[in-house]
Amino acid sequence: YRSHTLRVAMTVEQVRAATFVIRYALHDGPGGDAPVAITAHTRMATFDLAAQRPRRLDAAEKAWLGEWA
Repeated sequence: YRSHTLRVAMTVEQVRAATFVIRYALHDGPGGDAPVAITAHTRMATFDLAAQRPRRLDAAEKAWLGEWA
């Protein structure tokens, strides 16, 4: 535990037909020069709840995710 401010940087990578990866870097301080304390990633998959199966990302979704790359 630390009582000071941390900074989380997030990016999107590997945008594919139905999946993408979110990467996180937790910096030990709010400044741009603060060292990275820990990294993580989450693989996300789009899912059609009605059909109960994965679904493809459409062009608009891929474009929006691309803004975070």
